[in-house]
This record gives sequence, C-alpha cells and structure tokens, in this order.
Amino acid sequence: SVEEDGTEIIMARYRQKLADATAEIEDAKKELATKTEEAEQELKEAEEELARGEQKLADGKQELENTRNTLEEKELELTKGEEALAEGEKQLAAGKQALEMLKAQPGVNPAELAEREKQLAGSEQQLAASRAQLEEGRRQLADGKTQLAAAETELARSGQTLAEGRKDYQEGRSKLDSETAEAQQKITDAEEELEQVEAPALYVLDRSVNIGYASYESDVSIVEGVAKIFPIFFFLIAALVC
Repeated sequence: SVEEDGTEIIMARYRQKLADATAEIEDAKKELATKTEEAEQELKEAEEELARGEQKLADGKQELENTRNTLEEKELELTKGEEALAEGEKQLAAGKQALEMLKAQPGVNPAELAEREKQLAGSEQQLAASRAQLEEGRRQLADGKTQLAAAETELARSGQTLAEGRKDYQEGRSKLDSETAEAQQKITDAEEELEQVEAPALYVLDRSVNIGYASYESDVSIVEGVAKIFPIFFFLIAALVC
C-alpha cells in the first residue's frame, strides 16, 4: 500500500544515514590508528637516534678526559725535562769554569786539556739537543691544549643540541599522547551520539496528505540527528593531519 511504501522509504533512508555515519566513524578509527602508528614509528626512530647521540657524547667525554690526562702527563714530563736541562746547563757552566782555572795553572798537560774540552763540547751538544726536544715538546703540548679546548667547545655544543633534541622528543611524545587521547574520545562521543539517534517518527497517511512532504520532514529529522556527529570528523581530520 502507499502507507507501507512510504514507511519503507523513510526507514531505508534512516538506515542508510546511520550506515553512512557508522562508516565515517570506522574510517576515522582506521585513520587514527594508521596516523598513530606512523607517529609512533617516527618517535621510535627519534628515540634511537637520541640514544646513539648520547652514546657518542659519552664516548666523546671519555676521549676528552683521556686526552686531558695525557696532556697533563706530557706537561709533567716536560717540566722534569726542563729541570734536568737547567741542572745540566749549571753543570756545563761549572765545567767550563773549572777548565779555565785548569788552563791558568802552569805545567798543565795539553792532552788533558783537550780531553776536557772535548767532553764539555759533547755535553754542550747534548744539552742543545735536549733543549730543542723540550721546545718541540712545549709546542706540541700547546697545540694539544688548543685542540682540546676546541674539542671541549664542540662537545658542549653537541651536548646542547642533544638536550634540545631530547626536549623536542618529549614534547612530541606528549603532544601525540594528548592528541591521540582527544581524538579517541571524540570517536567514543560520536559512537555514543550515534546510538542515541532515534528512529524517525512514522505517519499513517491518507490520500489527502502529501507523502513527499512527510518524507521530507522525516529526512530532516534524520539529518539533524546524524549531523550532530559530523563536526567530530572535522576535528579528527585536523588532528590527524597535524
């Protein structure tokens, strides 16, 4: 009959709109799961990169400490070498003075004088070589200290960059957790609102009533109920895109 046909049309539209809304919610769930998984993977990779950076930073600090200890040992060796050189120069001066006194004595054996002069010349050469080695050692030590200072500056810069990266990671983690929870809550709210959408009121029509007008009113009722849910998807889309 006409009444039955009108009722079936209205209920069919009602079921279709509910099915569309349900499909929208399921699509939002899938999209949220996909985006969350992708974000989790990115955060995992960032965490691994931070771990590698922190290990490199720790290795760098240990290497700098080893270098610093080595330079301190070298400086101690140079200090001892300079003290030995000073003592050797003192002995050389005393030997030269003794040689001059010996030359002033009458009847000195020329061969003895020649031997002492030879010994003093040898000692002077050794002291000159030692002095040159100490000067080179001091130059290398100064270069080492310069390189150490530069490495310490670079390491401090790397530490600062790593700290900023760790902060960004923590902010990203908090943002993801917050937005995921908020989006999930919106989906839950949408599901609850969908469950509360009431079936349209049905009318028994006689031939004098326009079925098209009644169907229009029923469609409006259905759309108003389901439309309350749709703004939720705009939020989900915005959250997932971000």
